[in-house]
Amino acid sequence: MEQTTKSYDNSGNDFPYFRRIWVRVVLTLLAASFIPLLVIGGGLYFFAASALKAKAIESVQLEMVQRRLSIDQFFEERVIDLQQLADRLEPWPTADSKVMEAGLNSLNQGTPFFSDLGIIDGHGRHRAYAGPYRLEDKNYLSAPWFREVIAEGVHISDVFLGFRNEPHLIIAIRKNSFEGPWVLRATLNFSLFDELASSVPGERRGEAYLINAEGYFQSRPRSAGRLMARSPIDHIAYFEGVRWMESGNDILFMTWQDRVAWLNVVQLKSAEIYRDLHRARVVVFLVFVLAAILILGCVLLTTNSLIARLEAERRSLGILGQQLRRTSYLASSMELSLGFFQEAKETFSNIDLAATILEEQIQNESNQEAGEELAQIRGEVIRGKSAVERLLRYIRPEAPLLQPVDVEEVIDDLFGILDRELRFRSIAVEKDFPPDMPKVNTDRSKLRQVFQNIVLNAVDAVDRNGHLRVIADLLPNTVAVRIEDNGPGIAESDMEKIFEPLWTTRHQGTGLGLPICRDILTKLGGRILVSSVRGRGTTVTVELPRS
Repeated sequence: MEQTTKSYDNSGNDFPYFRRIWVRVVLTLLAASFIPLLVIGGGLYFFAASALKAKAIESVQLEMVQRRLSIDQFFEERVIDLQQLADRLEPWPTADSKVMEAGLNSLNQGTPFFSDLGIIDGHGRHRAYAGPYRLEDKNYLSAPWFREVIAEGVHISDVFLGFRNEPHLIIAIRKNSFEGPWVLRATLNFSLFDELASSVPGERRGEAYLINAEGYFQSRPRSAGRLMARSPIDHIAYFEGVRWMESGNDILFMTWQDRVAWLNVVQLKSAEIYRDLHRARVVVFLVFVLAAILILGCVLLTTNSLIARLEAERRSLGILGQQLRRTSYLASSMELSLGFFQEAKETFSNIDLAATILEEQIQNESNQEAGEELAQIRGEVIRGKSAVERLLRYIRPEAPLLQPVDVEEVIDDLFGILDRELRFRSIAVEKDFPPDMPKVNTDRSKLRQVFQNIVLNAVDAVDRNGHLRVIADLLPNTVAVRIEDNGPGIAESDMEKIFEPLWTTRHQGTGLGLPICRDILTKLGGRILVSSVRGRGTTVTVELPRS
């Protein structure tokens, strides 16, 4: 009898046989990798997103406080200017148009804050006027602002048309004399005021405006309406601090001014405020995509390796099965002996052992977990920031009142006022004055204004954890006072601009401090010198004549 056998060819791929196992293993490994990634990463993302949103809102609220203080400071400084001029006109003013013109020019030295100036008696009649309008014969007895200033002493009006039939606002103060009360009234340069009121804090895209208690615009909005028209924000009761609310794709920030009963509003796009959050989303998305690619690659490599090993084991089982079939065929053709049974038993044991090993290998196969650590986010901002600069008592140079002044005493008074601020910022002050420091013949108030501007600039530059040095030197004809700080310094390209009016590198600065100091010192017969080294600090030297 001719024996024929069928050979076992296992050169093909057994992958279809293990497809169900392969799919199950792939899904298990992907689930084991992505579920922790999504849970932990998603939780961290939502926590970070909430923190970023809160930080962004807090940053804008701080900028709103600075904007409110800046506008209040603007009005306060204009009131002080008028009060100083009124003091020079007392007792009961006999000023004519020439005197008023000179007063208007003195108020507008450097920056033309006022467009006209007038004196009005207690019956509302113009006694003297300087300006481009014909208002000499007008009577303001029935004007609401006139009644307010007579009753309150100081009044800042809402924007109105008045006799000139164009939008404007006035600042008026009352003085009393033996003939009765009289009022010094000035009209603000509305374009300058509107530029300040319409500036959006933080160089963001949006719009800013002011509305009065009745809901009418007091500055020109870009798209929300027209000047003196009713705004969409109406009947909002007075509140403390800064409030915000979402309106479509915009977020409105609101705060009430302290100096005037106006609501300060800034309208920003939510995407503009949450720029950092959007960047974080992009980073998170990229990290997730990269993690998914890495996880998928690792899973595929792991499962392919596992399937390759299963295929090798299956081929081994196929060879064993072929041998078993041949042994069975021979056993059926001859008398079985004990040896053949023992061999068959051992063969079955080997098959069982191989199956056990294969099962253990499948069960003990470790899965590789891949994870990516989420990028860490910035911790504190633009808190602010900075501290609110104190109000400058005097802004414009005037004819100086010369008298002997102790410069060291002026410096000591100034640092006494700033002591709490300096301690809060951890700024150390070092003072070096000669024991025989002579007095200088100068205007004490204007000299104090000069040093106040310079010291406040230095404190703002140092910000925190720094030091200031004030050193006085006696020169042959002058007294030189140097104020040194260890701030970041001034760029060389900016040195030639520091005395230009309205030029500043500070977001909340007016750009008027150093120009005013230079003008004051020029009238006092002194001068100011500035030197700076980038990264090491700035030195401002004030030279005053000794006599």
